[in-house]
Amino acid sequence: MSVIRWAKRWKMVLTAGTVFLFLSLLLQPEKASGSIIHAMENYCTRLIPVLFPYMVLSHFFCTYGMLQPLAFLLPVNRLFRMGRDAVPVFLMGHLCGYPIGAGMTGTLVRSEKLNRRQGEILCAIASGASPAFLLHAVGGYLWHSVPFGGFLLVLQILAGLAAGAILCRRSEAAPAAPDVMGENIPFSQCFCEAVGGSAVKIVSIGGYIVFFSLLTDMLPGSMLFRSVSAAVLEFSSGARMAASVGGKAGLFLTGFSAGFGGLSVLAQNAHMLAGTGIRLHIYLLYKVFLGFFCGTGCLLYGFLFPEMQAFRNVSASLYPADSQLYLYLFFVLLGMMWYTWYAYRESRQ
Repeated sequence: MSVIRWAKRWKMVLTAGTVFLFLSLLLQPEKASGSIIHAMENYCTRLIPVLFPYMVLSHFFCTYGMLQPLAFLLPVNRLFRMGRDAVPVFLMGHLCGYPIGAGMTGTLVRSEKLNRRQGEILCAIASGASPAFLLHAVGGYLWHSVPFGGFLLVLQILAGLAAGAILCRRSEAAPAAPDVMGENIPFSQCFCEAVGGSAVKIVSIGGYIVFFSLLTDMLPGSMLFRSVSAAVLEFSSGARMAASVGGKAGLFLTGFSAGFGGLSVLAQNAHMLAGTGIRLHIYLLYKVFLGFFCGTGCLLYGFLFPEMQAFRNVSASLYPADSQLYLYLFFVLLGMMWYTWYAYRESRQ
């Protein structure tokens, strides 16, 4: 089949899907408005308080190189061979969740601390679901098993380390640019860029989340079909619906949702990397692999703990009202990182 024929068929599928969604919105206005209101409520009360401050702080970390000392503390720096900036990005990407890793990678590429090839690899391996989502939402409140969420977190980090080592060793990327601490950049300029840029980005991210949440809620068919579709579109909705399915299918779809991240995150990362020249083909291939890897791992977890196969969450609530402990713990971790940077700077003088 020629490329032109494939493009025409893809356009027909896209057109049919758009018409179906348009008719669904016309025929079910109450369901559509309820879905948008629910998505906006979660976005304003859950995402912004968690994501916005981390986006601002990550800009400072990249501009002034505040987390570079961690490259000396963590031996995984030898796996990436990208300079001292790659390890902090990998760490923050997995601690803060989507799309912090892509945002920090874009900042490093724009400042020429990484080349485009290195940015494509780092964006893939440094993009993951946050520990708060995996431990509290997936493990604690969807499957009633915090160790299950911890198991998913370990799978995600180990896969990122292994993929980073393989991709970096097989790639012919040029050496990274010399590290620049950013002393010549005024704090006022950095602060305005961090807050203003983060505000614009988080509004756009909210648009992607609301739209893809609407898509998942408007899907027809059985719960299993909707769960599969949601896992491809938006990872939090996919994990929630997978817990409602339960059993072996629910375990696999939960792992796939957490590992793949969904097309919503893909669009968010593309927005964060606009203007850098970074392509997302490595990211997409890796996330598809990670989805099946985590899904298979969840199935094996179910065989080791048979009670997980019999579990089914009938309510499938994603977050409790009082789940804020991880925020305080994360700010403590940020304080430790800041102190490490301060001690490192003092030792250089």
